[in-house]
Amino acid sequence: MKSNYAANEYTSIHNIARDRLEQLMSLPFNDAQLDAANSPFSNDLPPNLPDPKTGVPSATSPVNTLSMTYTVTLFQESPPVNPGDKWVFRQVVAGSGWDFKRIDVTVTSSAFNTATGLGIGARTARVSGFIRNPSPGLP
Repeated sequence: MKSNYAANEYTSIHNIARDRLEQLMSLPFNDAQLDAANSPFSNDLPPNLPDPKTGVPSATSPVNTLSMTYTVTLFQESPPVNPGDKWVFRQVVAGSGWDFKRIDVTVTSSAFNTATGLGIGARTARVSGFIRNPSPGLP
C-alpha cells in the first residue's frame, strides 16, 4: 500500500510540475514570469490545500505539503566551426544576446506530516523545457 501511495504521489507532483511548465511555456516570450534576471522564482503554491466543500484554500484546510519553484536560464547557440562539428550551446547572463530560454520547474513533496496525515516521504519531480527567442541574438 505504501508503494502504491508513493507512486501516486510521485505521479501527482510530476503532473503538477508538467502543468506549470506548460503554463510558463505558453506565456508571451518577454513576460515577467520568464525574466531570467529574477530567477529563481519562489514557491507560488498556496500554504493550505483547498477546502473539500468550497474548493478554496483556507486557514482551517490541511497544510499544503507541496512546494514549487522554477528557474529560467538563457542560452546562446554557436554554429559549428568546422564541417562535421556540432552546434554549441552556452549559458549566458541576462542582458546579453541569447537564443533560448530553458525553464526548469521543481515540485517537492515534504516528508510525512503527522498533523495532516499527508505524504509518506520527501519526493521531488523536475521537468524542463526550451523556448526559442523570436529575435535571436538580442537581449
